[in-house]
Amino acid sequence: MDRKITIFIILAFVGIALADLDPHHVKLALTKQTDQYRVTWFTNDQGSSPSLLYSTNTFQPQSGAGSAAVFGVQGSVESFDTPHWNGHSNTAVMEGLSEWTTYYYSVGDKETASWSQVFNFSTRGFTQTPFKFAVYGDMGHGGVGIDRDENYTLSGVVQRESELDFVLHVGDIAYADLKLSTIIQGNETVWNEFLDIIQPVSSILPYMTCPGNHDIFYDFTVYRKTFFMPTDKPTQSWYSFDYGQVHFVSFSTEHDYFPLSSQYNWIENELKTYREKNPNGWLVVYAHRPMYCSVKWKWCKNKHESRKLFVKTFEKMFFRYNVDLYIAGHVHNYERSLPVYKGEVAGSYENPKGPVHITIGTGGNKEGPLHGWQEAPEWSEGIRFIGTGFGTINILNSTTLQFDFIGNEKNDVIDSFTLTKGDFFE
Repeated sequence: MDRKITIFIILAFVGIALADLDPHHVKLALTKQTDQYRVTWFTNDQGSSPSLLYSTNTFQPQSGAGSAAVFGVQGSVESFDTPHWNGHSNTAVMEGLSEWTTYYYSVGDKETASWSQVFNFSTRGFTQTPFKFAVYGDMGHGGVGIDRDENYTLSGVVQRESELDFVLHVGDIAYADLKLSTIIQGNETVWNEFLDIIQPVSSILPYMTCPGNHDIFYDFTVYRKTFFMPTDKPTQSWYSFDYGQVHFVSFSTEHDYFPLSSQYNWIENELKTYREKNPNGWLVVYAHRPMYCSVKWKWCKNKHESRKLFVKTFEKMFFRYNVDLYIAGHVHNYERSLPVYKGEVAGSYENPKGPVHITIGTGGNKEGPLHGWQEAPEWSEGIRFIGTGFGTINILNSTTLQFDFIGNEKNDVIDSFTLTKGDFFE
């Protein structure tokens, strides 16, 4: 009996030693608390002690655990229990972060001392302006302007990393469903390769997402277990957060959003509650599908019933609660609107009387850009761009923001506008 127990114990330790607990796909995310960052990482096998170490000083993870100068946080783990998907998503939260401070961190399994490299990031003014963030949608793995060695959109973001506070990726993440066989179940290899590609950004800047139509496989389970956004419930894909005197609201155009749905009620309550407490604050909303676009493509056509219902559902609500900016992807071109309401120009950038819409599905994906434009509507302003690139939004203060669109071909600004905070809510 003693010999059997000994053999069992030895085999257990061998199993632990052979487990693949190397951390992959390290990502930061904001939470509802301004002094917190969430960290998420992937392991092939499940460890018993997922952990996060962080400090204001660089350290060696093997010796840093237990040090008074290094904070240790016990994490949690969720398994990918869907067919054809393997592995485990681990997550933990850094708390009590200070503004204008550089932090060093490592993730892994404390019991086996399987640690990642030490990453670092620098916080900025959590509740202050100015601050700047990057935005794009519809990126995918191996798309236009992307190969296994370089993603030009991400390269541009990395070059500007020191200027940025976080990233918004407005849906269609990895395009892990493009083959007919993967529409329902997705492709884990493609998904994981994409997460490797974004790690130089996601490990340094909080990477905030919303789901797109190419992220719906397994009823969004894979998406939600990969990107832990600050939702009220783990089964939701809509959330909000505050940063630098701006309230951000993200929702899912791929879930039921019609009146009386749980998501619709949440969105209206979120906008109403914020606006009642902050009548003059910036309010930015983002989701995957645009309300206003003028590409010669089915979604953007005036007679497209789904888009018409989408606009009917939200346009009056966004006007009522003075949504300043709505950002979307889905269309693989770049376009911006003047302030617009019910299809008509409503004021100007200097004196807006309606929301401004930005369509920016230009991350660069296998499907490529959508060529051809309809005749320019009155509300469409600036260049209408066919190609790849990303935007940066600089919240200068409580009354002014600056938007720039950077084209990937020359990595320079090819369109920009300045928006003054408007007052048009009912």
